[in-house]
Amino acid sequence: MLSWKNLKQKTSFPFLIVFTAFLLFSIQNLKQGKASELEFALDNITGSKKAEISLRALETTVKAGEVLHLAFIVKPLKNWHVYFENPGVGFPFSPNWDLPQDAVGSKIFFPTPKVMMAAGSVSYVYENEVIFLAEVSVPEGEGSFTVKSHASYLICDDKICVPEEAELEVTLNYGKGEASAENIQFFEQARSHFAKITDWKAIFSAQSKKAVRVEIDLPKEYQNLKNAFLYPRTFDLMEYRLDEKTIAADGKLFIELEAMEGVDKIDRFDFIIELTLKNGRQESFDIKAFKSPTVLSSKFLSPSDGLDFFTNIEQLSLWKALLFAFIGGLILNLMPCVFPILSLKALSLAEIAKKSPAQARMNGNFYTLGVLTCFSVIAFMMLALRWTGNAVGWGFHMQMPVVNLILGLLMVAIALNLFGLFEFGRSWNVGGRLLKGGKYKESFFTGLLAVIVATPCTAPFMASALGYSSVAPVFNSFLVFLFLGLGLAFPYLLLSYHSGFRKILPRSGSWMFSMRQILSFPMFLTALWLFWILGRQIGADGMALAILSAIMMSFALFSVVRKGASWKGAGAVSFIMMSYFIYAVYSFKATAAAVDKVDAILGAENFTPTKMIKYVKEGRSLFVYFTADWCVTCKINEQGVLRSDELSSLFEKNKVIVLKGDMTTHNPEIVNALKKFGRIGVPLYVFYGQEGVLNKPIILPQLLSYRIMEDLFKE
Repeated sequence: MLSWKNLKQKTSFPFLIVFTAFLLFSIQNLKQGKASELEFALDNITGSKKAEISLRALETTVKAGEVLHLAFIVKPLKNWHVYFENPGVGFPFSPNWDLPQDAVGSKIFFPTPKVMMAAGSVSYVYENEVIFLAEVSVPEGEGSFTVKSHASYLICDDKICVPEEAELEVTLNYGKGEASAENIQFFEQARSHFAKITDWKAIFSAQSKKAVRVEIDLPKEYQNLKNAFLYPRTFDLMEYRLDEKTIAADGKLFIELEAMEGVDKIDRFDFIIELTLKNGRQESFDIKAFKSPTVLSSKFLSPSDGLDFFTNIEQLSLWKALLFAFIGGLILNLMPCVFPILSLKALSLAEIAKKSPAQARMNGNFYTLGVLTCFSVIAFMMLALRWTGNAVGWGFHMQMPVVNLILGLLMVAIALNLFGLFEFGRSWNVGGRLLKGGKYKESFFTGLLAVIVATPCTAPFMASALGYSSVAPVFNSFLVFLFLGLGLAFPYLLLSYHSGFRKILPRSGSWMFSMRQILSFPMFLTALWLFWILGRQIGADGMALAILSAIMMSFALFSVVRKGASWKGAGAVSFIMMSYFIYAVYSFKATAAAVDKVDAILGAENFTPTKMIKYVKEGRSLFVYFTADWCVTCKINEQGVLRSDELSSLFEKNKVIVLKGDMTTHNPEIVNALKKFGRIGVPLYVFYGQEGVLNKPIILPQLLSYRIMEDLFKE
């Protein structure tokens, strides 16, 4: 984040060269008659001042050994603003003293600012007349005493910023150090806009790239809060935002902010807190918070007034959680994301089973081993991230664009192999002899692939089991994931071991070649779906890079099995280009801002815990749904139920407010909310009735129907 302090530290000679070149280039454009925003800025720099500025003293005469109180009065033109001590983006009002010998000038004192967004950046500013206060010690002397100051400041509107300067001075005669009634009233009025200095106990904790958490002990008369906002005076500690997470409970004010990198090196946090009470009264306080020896826990998504806005998580026993995990794994086989992979395995099993039952059993064992290995890795990663304080949910890898790209390329490669564009060996099995050195490796890696492709789906029973694993001891959590894997692998394992079930499989023959080609199309569709998710995460440019990667990979695979050095060279070039495109996608940052994440479904608003609690406390009917673009079940529910005109009319009739939590990209706030409801994956659908059932949210099934939604409003 660019700030005045960072600008002074980071401005270098190369930067000045680049800036000068850019300025000369722009002036050349001006000579050619090309209008630009820079032209507009240059005109203003050479034009009239954008603010009137003056210097005023409280005292009418000065007395040696005492303090002279001064006010810098800045009056910006309409729609222009100047900056706070910590400007966010910009730089603050900064006077340099020119004083007689032995006189000392103080720092400048800043009143409470306001927060605003300008040119895409958040700043702390003053839009109207603002008065900055300062003090100067008066030395021994005779006659008159003159204070001079060279003031520099940045003044901006919503388009450009102009650096300005002013030469200011005030001269007073030595005397008794008196002040006029008019001046006293003026300075008292000016001081009313300043934060009150307090000794309230305040602590904070911070971790680099994570949250800054602040706790303030509030006096009783300030505990009836409506709103609070923090203006930082300390630099390089927090990211600047238009909204902040604040909650008042148990006589304290809890604030959670986004940390800057390196924040863990700061031991004191100075800030102004602006409090708005429920009676409308507004006051600001200057506070110094000291670093807590321990990391403060998050107080958000917790009851703020004794009401539990979240469901009571069902306390599953370990054996019940394992049973639910196994059943959920079984059901996962029927989900659209897994079925193409299992179909391929059934084809390979049909071929192997007729030749050697022992070989069929070994293939089943290695497939199961692959499934369990992948689930163990996922469990380890999720538990490790949980241990380090990161909030992740089921399917977290699908939130990374580069993972979706690699999975999509893998689906394209499998589809091309099935269709016959290239061959490795004579086997029709997935992978075949692609991996040399073992005939069961393809079964193992197909088990891995089945789990990776299955993770966008959350089956019934599975959600409760995963919710249990999110709070269970490490060993129990691992068991839940292993039983989930056993459930997923069980149908194939059963076919591998039971000769009676294998008899229902069709005999191998020429039909399998056609079936193999037919099964390539679901793989192409899966790749298209993964590329679409990537596009939703990083935009159309990222999706175009993914398609180019797939084209380059296809040509590389086509070339590598052809004879001749020229084909091999062309394949190598295509592979290098594909690698470059993958790196380009990796360099993109997944962000909810890449696309408009709130669509027209039921007029949904973006989910935030504060917003949810607000609506529930108001006694409003509220429907909260958590979804992701990579969640197949979510999309089925959205297209089949949530987008229907009938449901829209039903919600409109009953004045239901809808909140949408989108997990397409990583959002720790939503992950924490899911955990409060006893879930770690999407979809999740929650309904709050009208006033009287505040603490009894209804958790809806993962597969919705209009009948289920209609029953919510029946007596």
